[in-house]
Amino acid sequence: MKKSIVFFDIETTGLDVDKDQIIQFASIKISELGKHVFETKIKPTVPISEEAQKVHGITLESLQGKPVFNDVAESIYNMIVDCNIGGHNVVFFDMQMLCRQLFECGFKIDIQSIDFVDTKDLYRHMYPATLDGAYKHIVGKERRENTHDALVDIQDTVELWEAMQLVNPELISARKCAELTQKCNIVDLSGKIALNTNGEPVFTFGKNKGKSIKSDMNYVSWILRNPDFSPSFKAIVEKFSTRP
Repeated sequence: MKKSIVFFDIETTGLDVDKDQIIQFASIKISELGKHVFETKIKPTVPISEEAQKVHGITLESLQGKPVFNDVAESIYNMIVDCNIGGHNVVFFDMQMLCRQLFECGFKIDIQSIDFVDTKDLYRHMYPATLDGAYKHIVGKERRENTHDALVDIQDTVELWEAMQLVNPELISARKCAELTQKCNIVDLSGKIALNTNGEPVFTFGKNKGKSIKSDMNYVSWILRNPDFSPSFKAIVEKFSTRP
């Protein structure tokens, strides 16, 4: 008998897979009997973060009277146990969150027995994020010969960008392109320093990850003395550490 596959998606109270909770579960089970659709809202025992609520629009008030996860855990478990799993970017968020909450209710999923069908990864496989793949997908034709010649590559890159603008005219703006790809306001190309939500430069690595550069001048001194860091990175650290 062919193994059934369950495609599912969740909405949650936040993005912390260890602490946040599922507030909506929806699935389509595909089996030899056809397709079975299931959906339920779930009342959480933790607050819904403001950021999450802006995304899905679900409020605690709207979940009053809905079942808690423990009430629906067995039904969800019975639906997905011994099935393959599908979804969009399903493995490292949706599945991780679901398995944690099921485990807390006494239901364990053997993930090693599951074949995952992740449409996000399949899309990347079908349309590789290489210049060749993007050019064929967007421009609609194969690239010319002599690829990996710098002049040919950059001519095709410009043609690709111009074709993208036909799909989305906003892309004529370099600022809009940078905003969409989160490639604006970059302060350090190595990625070791980033701007926090307040626009303050912070470290993204080591013991001071997430902390302001000025918060630990001993750490700054260690970086400036350390030969493993490039001169250009040290110059950035020094600039931000001495800025008023």
